[in-house]
Order: sequence, then C-alpha cells, then structure tokens
Amino acid sequence: MFFLLLATTGLRISEAIALEWRHVQLDGSSPHVKIRQRIVRGELGLPKSRHSRREIPISHTLVQAVRDHRKQGEWPGDTDPMFPTTTGTVLAPNNLGRHVLKPAAEEAGAPWAGFRTFRHTCTSLLFAEGRKAVQVQRWRGHHSPRVCARDMRASARRRHRRAARPNRASDPECSGCGRQQSDRCVWNASNAMNFCAVMWAC
Repeated sequence: MFFLLLATTGLRISEAIALEWRHVQLDGSSPHVKIRQRIVRGELGLPKSRHSRREIPISHTLVQAVRDHRKQGEWPGDTDPMFPTTTGTVLAPNNLGRHVLKPAAEEAGAPWAGFRTFRHTCTSLLFAEGRKAVQVQRWRGHHSPRVCARDMRASARRRHRRAARPNRASDPECSGCGRQQSDRCVWNASNAMNFCAVMWAC
C-alpha cells in the first residue's frame, strides 16, 4: 500500500514517511492527504518549501486501502506515523529501500527503480490524464512548471544510460531525452502501470 500511495500521489519519500494519521482526510467528496512536514536524515521538519505545503487528492481505491491499513495496524493514533516500523517509529528510507523496494523492483523487472521512480510515475499518469503543466507542478509541490520538466528530462537521460543496449541505434528517438530510445527510456503511462502492477501488493 505504501508504494501505491507514492505512485498515485507523487510524494517525496521524505514527505511520505512523515505522514501521520491526522494528515489524511478520508471522509467527504474530496479525500486527500495534507503535506505539512517531512523527515530528512531522521529529523522532522517543515516541507521543502512553501510550495511543498499542499493537499493532494486521493482516489476512492486508495481511501479504502488506507482505511484497511489503519484498522489492521497497531499504531492508529492521530499523531502516529501512517507507515511505522514494528516499534511505532518512522521508517528509515535506506532500510526501506534495501529490504523492501529493491527486492520488489527486481521482481517487477525494474531493478534500477528507486523512490523517485514513483514520483515520475505519478507525473506520467497525470499528464496522460490531460493535466496541464501548472497543475502537475502544484501537485508535485514545485515552484515552477520548469522544475517538473527539468526533472523529467533528467530522469529520462538517467534511464537511457542504464538501459543502453547494443542495438540501440536502430531504436526510435526518445521524446524525453532526445537520444535513441530504449525500453526504459520513456516513462509513459503504459510502462508506469506495468511497473506498479507488481508493486501494489507491497
């Protein structure tokens, strides 16, 4: 459920692990999560910038998953972390990446995937839905649409380098990085959902 939240909200990992139950609004016609804090190097603090302080809508599918997660958890208090460790403390991104994300990503056929992959997945899905650049910018908590575009281009280039293949010259040109396209180069709505299909259960 944690990865489902990341991919559908586009939260930074520092924002996701800092979520407490009081930050989630599940009732009413506009369920959402509130970004009011983040955790960096184990320290709780304010969001990255004033633009990062935001409310992100969540789907009814995610609402039900969150309700079930709270019912089944041992730490359902309003100020408890949504995703605690077995002792009720906040998650450590390094441990989460090493013991949970990496094995799941390898099973999904994307061993190169990191936490930012989910953020880019969300961005791809938002654009596929027809959202405008300024809407995606606000959703992601950036101060400008240019930051979002820059991040997506940089991500495309990184995926391209990791996915270099001997027959790459015969591939079509990548619209994301301007070079020859490879399987992992363009993170569009289709391959984003293929990746997430395996990750949802985690």
